[in-house]
Amino acid sequence: MTNEPSRHAAIATQVIGSIVQAGSVALSPDGRTVTFVVVRTDIAGNRVTSQIWAAAVDGSTPPAPITAGDHDAQPAWSPDGRWLAFTGKRGSDTTEATLHVLPIGHAGEARTVATMPDGLTQPRWSPDGKLIAFTSRTRHERYSATSEAWQAPRKIERFFSRLEGQGWIYDRPSHVYVVRTDGTVPPRNLTPGEFQHDGVAWTPDGTAIVTSAQRHDTWDLDFAADIYRVGLDGTIDEVTHQTGVYQRPSVAPGGSVVAFVGSDDSSTYPQNTHIGIVPIGGGEIRWLSRAMEVVSMAMTYGVSAGTCLSVWRSSTAAMAASANRFGRSHTRYH
Repeated sequence: MTNEPSRHAAIATQVIGSIVQAGSVALSPDGRTVTFVVVRTDIAGNRVTSQIWAAAVDGSTPPAPITAGDHDAQPAWSPDGRWLAFTGKRGSDTTEATLHVLPIGHAGEARTVATMPDGLTQPRWSPDGKLIAFTSRTRHERYSATSEAWQAPRKIERFFSRLEGQGWIYDRPSHVYVVRTDGTVPPRNLTPGEFQHDGVAWTPDGTAIVTSAQRHDTWDLDFAADIYRVGLDGTIDEVTHQTGVYQRPSVAPGGSVVAFVGSDDSSTYPQNTHIGIVPIGGGEIRWLSRAMEVVSMAMTYGVSAGTCLSVWRSSTAAMAASANRFGRSHTRYH
């Protein structure tokens, strides 16, 4: 027996332990500062850590960390560029997700504005900077039991009840929440119920959020996902109507049109996905990228139209979106 590390352990330390990745890029509203997430592998601690870094776009200042948590991620700039929201796990219970607001360019400390028991994703500032919307899973009361052995039995009435890597989802659906940026009021659930939601895009007037959801009775049979307008007053209106799979909405600056990624056929997978636009009040879908040979290898490479939202250049002009063509990623204007 020897205490020396095995050859395989040495290789793992050399290869995996040296991995440093950067992602989740967020540009400040004035275009001068870029923030991004740096992820490192901690072999000794058997964990992955992440912090948020910042750098001047013109290279005048080198990149440097601006947060010091172990799980800081998902940076999002306030509209005036004076604050940066980010997610973490900074509560007393490290299994809970937390949302924070960090002052940029002026004195102050990061403050916690929300703590969620089951994840927190896609933080987005309202146009006036007073609210942050995000998605989080809402747990059934059974999860408050002292242990799994004491949880009430589940009654499964849907074909889709679990997802690989996420476990049970039917009793912990993904909902859209809003919270005040001063943290004085608990988060408010805008989409309670059994249905799953994904994506957060504010309307320019700040009165509603546009999201993708499966809110119809046969969602687990036809797999369709639609775009919805969710008002802060509790109203939920269809933008599309159960004709396909429409995801990752992005509202035009003028507020009259919504861009999204998807297809009209909800029963075929994988398939080509494209950029479409539709009036925010509902109406005919116009596809912008069907002339391109955008190849979707969703099973292996993910959605072909890219991993970020479509970015509008103006309310009447082109938008930019990422896409894959024959295995190569591109940014295209439509």
